[in-house]
Amino acid sequence: MRNGEERQALFNGEISEKNKDFRSNQKVIVEENNCESMLSSGIRLFRSLSILVEKGDAVGVTYEQFWALIHGVNDFEEVEGRHFELTRDVKKVLSVAHRITATNGRIKLNCGEASINSGMDSFIWDSQCRRFKSVFMSTPYSEAQWLSIFPNNKRRLLKSERLD
Repeated sequence: MRNGEERQALFNGEISEKNKDFRSNQKVIVEENNCESMLSSGIRLFRSLSILVEKGDAVGVTYEQFWALIHGVNDFEEVEGRHFELTRDVKKVLSVAHRITATNGRIKLNCGEASINSGMDSFIWDSQCRRFKSVFMSTPYSEAQWLSIFPNNKRRLLKSERLD
């Protein structure tokens, strides 16, 4: 038989420690499933963008687009409940992009004589199709090599194309 406090907690709609542990474990399982789903979506995005680039279309996504696409929603706010903040969110976005690259492996992109071993982060830019110079410090290619694949006058952001 339950003691008085536990009966009162159940009566009041509060959960017991046992149920709290169960709910906590369920939350971890849901988060792991979301993580796997996010990685799968990210890998599909990475491969699809690579195919477009190989066909001569220097296309990428913004930080916000990337976050929304890998979560299967239309915009960043649907995931985070707020607007994108550069100083707050770039590190998180790039961290996930690096995890996608580590899971999938780098993809070699060729354009004429130039080539780079791209990561998911190779396709993530700001809304003006620019990339921070500091990102090249952690890539296996230089800014000049990246620009040979994604030239200034040809870079564009993904719009409403269907990615397979």
